[in-house]
Amino acid sequence: MGVVCLGATATGAVLGRDVRVLRDRGRYFDRPPAEWATVTVHPSSILRAPDRDARFAELVDDLVAVRLRLEKNDRSVFQAAEAGITPDPEQLRMRSKET
Repeated sequence: MGVVCLGATATGAVLGRDVRVLRDRGRYFDRPPAEWATVTVHPSSILRAPDRDARFAELVDDLVAVRLRLEKNDRSVFQAAEAGITPDPEQLRMRSKET
């Protein structure tokens, strides 16, 4: 599993001050204990942007890319969610250790 940092505060806390949201969005970083981490803008920043539609489309693109990465690695999580079943967090941790 991975971590998606939404905005500068989360990015700085998880990945450090050297990582910048606008410069590094869409990149994937090794970040234990998660397998990876990535960054994108915080959704509230879109409300302040003069070009909201374009910024919203970029956020959606980032989140779709994350979903595709997760789906590629473990489709069963999404099948369960689509069926309305919430996976047990302990099972997810165990499954991520197996891969």
